[in-house]
Amino acid sequence: ELNDYLITNNIAPTVIIHRGHSYNVKYTIEQLLPSGKIVLLGSCGGYHSLNEVLEICTDAHIISSKQVGIGSINLPMINSITETLRLGKDINWPLLWKQLEKIIKSSAKEKFDDYVPPHKNLGALFLKTYTIVSEKE
Repeated sequence: ELNDYLITNNIAPTVIIHRGHSYNVKYTIEQLLPSGKIVLLGSCGGYHSLNEVLEICTDAHIISSKQVGIGSINLPMINSITETLRLGKDINWPLLWKQLEKIIKSSAKEKFDDYVPPHKNLGALFLKTYTIVSEKE
């Protein structure tokens, strides 16, 4: 029903958030639109879905976890991104990440270290570069 509403009202989401179990991420990816600019894969092992996301959202800034995704990390992250956008500001990933490091409680710190921010996502950078080079050939 949400997809029908978006299509009917000509709305193309630019921020996509997947929460929940990793075995459901494929359903989120199936519904992605090329308009996606920020994609948060907040489930376990979201890092392994980079290629699938970039095949649809070719220029997306992807946040993902290499290991376990947890709500006590995802929620402050979502709130920080939302508030930055609500204020009409550009997202400065290094600054936002430093702020999140201060917010995330010590018990979740170890798991937060497994999250990969867009500005350090070498896997996504490699895939984007590979695609560009491949298209030129």
